[in-house]
Amino acid sequence: MASLLTDYFSDILSESDVDRDPAISKVIAHIPRKITGAQNDLLIRPVTMEELDEALRSMARDTAPSPDGFTINFFTQFWAMLKDDVL
Repeated sequence: MASLLTDYFSDILSESDVDRDPAISKVIAHIPRKITGAQNDLLIRPVTMEELDEALRSMARDTAPSPDGFTINFFTQFWAMLKDDVL
């Protein structure tokens, strides 16, 4: 089952050298770009440990950033053990 799901979503979410319909390419050409190439490079680069540390310090302590219920206090308390896994 896991293999079937992985294959299914891999096919949907990957696009390798797809020949687009010329009509679609014309439409896409008219959609304005909102970010520059340099901005895109910043968005897709790997996150650094310094960025994670800064983000953790800037969050409200009593909040849980995800539905699992673990608060920022938890992450702060155990950051030395968790940080590599989070990165």
